Amino acid sequence: MGFFIDSKIDKTLRVLNAQFEKFPLGKDKLPDFTIELVPEEASLHSLKPAKSINEYSFYHVDDGFLISMNDNFLHLNKDATSAKIYCPEKDPYKKQFYMGYLLMHAYKYTMISNGGFIIHASTAVYKNSCICFCGLSGAGKSTQTSLWKENLKTWSINFDQPCIFSENGRYFAHGSPWSGKEELLRNCFCPVEAIVFVQQSKENSVQRLSAVEAFSLLYLNNYVYPFSPEFEQQYTENIKNIVNSVPVYKLNCTISEDAVSVLYKELYGDNYIKGKKEANMTYSAKKCFEIKNIAGDFILIPRGSEAVDYGAVLVLNETGAFLWNEMSEPITASELTDKLVDKFSPDVEVARRDVEAFIAKMCDNNLLDIHE
Repeated sequence: MGFFIDSKIDKTLRVLNAQFEKFPLGKDKLPDFTIELVPEEASLHSLKPAKSINEYSFYHVDDGFLISMNDNFLHLNKDATSAKIYCPEKDPYKKQFYMGYLLMHAYKYTMISNGGFIIHASTAVYKNSCICFCGLSGAGKSTQTSLWKENLKTWSINFDQPCIFSENGRYFAHGSPWSGKEELLRNCFCPVEAIVFVQQSKENSVQRLSAVEAFSLLYLNNYVYPFSPEFEQQYTENIKNIVNSVPVYKLNCTISEDAVSVLYKELYGDNYIKGKKEANMTYSAKKCFEIKNIAGDFILIPRGSEAVDYGAVLVLNETGAFLWNEMSEPITASELTDKLVDKFSPDVEVARRDVEAFIAKMCDNNLLDIHE
C-alpha cells in the first residue's frame, strides 16, 4: 500500500497524498502505513508536554507518541505504522503547511523503525554515488552543492531532507517528500559516497572524522525526540551502523572551486583537472541521422551522403531512443543520467551504466559528435 493518506474527506490531504504516495522507505520497500484525519479529542489540550522546542511539543501517551505544532496534533502509534492527525487550521495554505510538517515527523519515525533516517543535507550525485553535505543552516551546504554542479556537472536527489537506508550492507540516499525551498521531490536513490559536514572558513581543508566524532554530529543532525527506550535504541543503532560503513568528513571551506578540488582529491584520489575535463565533456547526435518510430521500433536512419558511407540502419530500444533525442544538443553524461532517472529509473547506478553503455556504442558506430 505504501505511505498512504486517507484523503477522501479533506482536499488538503489529497494534495499531500500526491506528494507522498511515490516515496518508499528504501529500495523496493513500501511500508504499510496509513494516516487518518480525525476530529478534535478534548483531552489533547489538557496534556502536559514532556518537552517543547520552538513551536513543537512532545508528549508521552500510553498508546503511542504525540507531537503538536501550534495546537495541531500528530498521534503516532507505538510501532510507527499508522498515525492520526488533528488540524483545526481553516486557512488552506497554513493547513497544508502544518500537516506537511507533522507528516514529516511521521515519516521520520517510520524511517527509523525501518533501519534508516532522514538526514538534514544537500546532495550532489557524481558519477553513480551521492555526497551528502550537512551542517547548520547557513553553513554552506547548498553553496558547496552548487559549486560541484558548476564544476563537475553533478545533480541532486534532494536539497534538504534526503533519506538514508541500508540494503545488504550498503547505504543509499533516497529522495523524500521534502526538499526545502528548491522543492526537488525526486524519487530516486544511489549509493552514499560520503557524508560531509560543512563549515565556512578562510582556507580549504578536509578531515576524516573518527567514528565517535561522526556519530555525535550525525546524531544531532536531525532532532529525534526519544519517545521510548526502543526508539532511542533504534535511532542510535542506525547512526552507529552508518558511521561504521560510510566515511564522514569535516570540510572547512571557502566559496570557491578550490573547495571542490580539495574534497574531490580526498574522496577520489584522482587528478581533479582530469576529472573536471571528463565531467564537462559533452556529446551530441550527428545531425545527418534521423530517428523514426516504425511499428513500435525506433530506427536510426542515415540521411544524405552519410547514407552511402554508413550503409545500414540501427534499431534502438525505448531507452536508447529517449537518450538519442536528448542529445539533439550537446549534453554531458551526468546530465543524460539525470534525465534518464527522471524518465525511467529510480536507480542511479543502473541509469549511469545505461548511459555509459549507450554513449560507448554510439561512439563506436561514429554516431556522436564529441565536444571537449
